Amino acid sequence: MLAVFSGALSLSLATSSITAFAGGQGAAYRIFKTIEREPDIDVYDKKGIILEDIKGDVELKDVYLSYPTRPDHLVLNGFSLRVRSGTTMALVGGSGGGKSTVVSLVERFYDPLSGEVLIDGVDIRRMNLGWIRGNIGLVSQEPVLFSSTIRENIAYGKDGLTLAEIKRAIEFANAENFIAKLPNGLETMVGERGTQLSGGQKQRIAIARAIIKNPRILLLDEATSALDMKSERIVQDALDIIMLERTTIIVAHRLSTIKNADVICVLQHGNIVEQGSHVQLVMKPEGAYSQLIHLQETMQEVEASGVNPDVMMKNNFDYMSISRKPGIQGSSFRRSTSKGSSFGQSGRHPFPAPFGLCDTMEFRNGQDLEETIDKISSGKKKAPIGRLFYLNKPEAFVLALGSITAVIHGLICPVYGILISSALKTFYEPPAKLLKGSRREACGAHTVADIPKCHAPGH
Repeated sequence: MLAVFSGALSLSLATSSITAFAGGQGAAYRIFKTIEREPDIDVYDKKGIILEDIKGDVELKDVYLSYPTRPDHLVLNGFSLRVRSGTTMALVGGSGGGKSTVVSLVERFYDPLSGEVLIDGVDIRRMNLGWIRGNIGLVSQEPVLFSSTIRENIAYGKDGLTLAEIKRAIEFANAENFIAKLPNGLETMVGERGTQLSGGQKQRIAIARAIIKNPRILLLDEATSALDMKSERIVQDALDIIMLERTTIIVAHRLSTIKNADVICVLQHGNIVEQGSHVQLVMKPEGAYSQLIHLQETMQEVEASGVNPDVMMKNNFDYMSISRKPGIQGSSFRRSTSKGSSFGQSGRHPFPAPFGLCDTMEFRNGQDLEETIDKISSGKKKAPIGRLFYLNKPEAFVLALGSITAVIHGLICPVYGILISSALKTFYEPPAKLLKGSRREACGAHTVADIPKCHAPGH
């Protein structure tokens, strides 16, 4: 009997592991599904055109693209762009304009819904994917470094590298000085995701890895936007060296870094709204590029002033600041005004959010803005308990059933304890008492069994 109870208790405890098995099956299903998936863009596919000599002409012709996660939203809508070999083109604009999407298309991370992405006049979908990516260098905003040495991280850029080639790439990337100061030099471990290095150092390692294969096309996706001013200057000097005689596409957040670009394109809602050199674009005070410069300069002035307020507006050349309210700590209300003399002529002013922060908001005056902040800081009202019960009324049966089963589930362990203790107790009872108890139980059982017979017909 003790063995039966012990086995039953063990089986009851084993049921809790069923959820782990179910979770493991679900995870394994996703893993095996990923392994067995045949991607439309296969980097290991050996098929495709390999050009004898790549010049680096890049062209996007009437491209339409939507991401798989949002198929109903067009990121690029009839987008066309041409970057001539050996020139530098900068892409600027607000968030969601399609700047990084252009980089993804050139790398062929995605295929367009319609249109063509051409390199030297050949559709990239007809080219050997491994070969074309081997001729493209990419430096992103947050470089990916592996938990290994600096030398190994650079060597991932190309197979069969020599130490001399690695040192030459380090020199081009302006990383020679800081690596020489490290205790183990090139054999220094960078840590997981490069945590042992600063942002500027990680970025220079990524630059060395990108240029070690001597790419004809260089893609810089906000390569300096996450760095401080000192690190940005060092990294920008390295980029200026490696961009020479290469086709370069720059996605920039800080407009000061792209003044020397041959062509600057301002993107908005998946289309080019303005195009030209820096000198040409700044001559249009009402143009999109000039407005971006003005917005960025305004925000830099606010940050440099060291003022604590979240909101700073320029109205009739007087700055009005609104202090941070206690109820909205951590919130950021950043608004900048558009350049122009018409600002002070109207009592209703739109505040466009620079670089895709928030949507445009309108305030008639400072009082409206204060009232808006007061409403936000007033806090959320507590929902009444009666209303919560009313909203859950359709689920009353399910809630009651769940409560009952929860009580039963909670009684299982105490009942097991009582049964096991009763079973153990029988081993210590004297034989006479056990015999008396068994007779009582037998009589009770016969009595219960005879009750239905007394009411049966014919008895």
